Amino acid sequence: MGDLLFVTATGLDDRTDLVRLAELSSRFDVEWGILMSPGAQDLYNRFPSFATIDRALALGVRLSAHLCGRHAKQVMKGEFDRTSLPLDGFQRIQVNHLKPVPAMVAAVAGPGQSMIAQWRGAEAFPAHDEGISWLFDPSGGRGVAPSSWPVNPGPSAVGFAGGITPDTIGDVRVAASAGTSSDFWLDFEAGARTDDWFDLDLVERALIAV
Repeated sequence: MGDLLFVTATGLDDRTDLVRLAELSSRFDVEWGILMSPGAQDLYNRFPSFATIDRALALGVRLSAHLCGRHAKQVMKGEFDRTSLPLDGFQRIQVNHLKPVPAMVAAVAGPGQSMIAQWRGAEAFPAHDEGISWLFDPSGGRGVAPSSWPVNPGPSAVGFAGGITPDTIGDVRVAASAGTSSDFWLDFEAGARTDDWFDLDLVERALIAV
């Protein structure tokens, strides 16, 4: 059975109280996921302005960049220019693409950065020899729980997402732990929002629950 490494709360936005976010980071093992997509940045709530991203990076907390939309498509084509985004301050970078190619995902990493790809299969995670980590995420930020959680027989850490809320995160932790021999993380996005705004009250409830 694996152990929970940390929780990723994805989708901080321009209304997020970054002072409180930093305080939560001092109390819990939490990573903050920031969504990035051309054409969506600063237009949709879940995609914060670069000014907010810069302020979050200045906090020195654990952060992951989640590349969506055209960014992810460019990664798969080998056309992504990482200098176009402020990625150097992120500990992890996740590429949200329906058909990820591990080698293309791994190529985006900067010094000391870990890479993540989404996995939307069912019964088991892919092999873990591609130099990346896998996040089971059939929901894609929609807050839909899967009918079952895949197993992970390998030694590498994996992530689980889909339908996680403060009320369900404890059960998901138990199910994920039972199905993997490695350590793991949990990622929730829709379950951390109220009226489509990032809600630190919900995040804190979830962190306390686990």
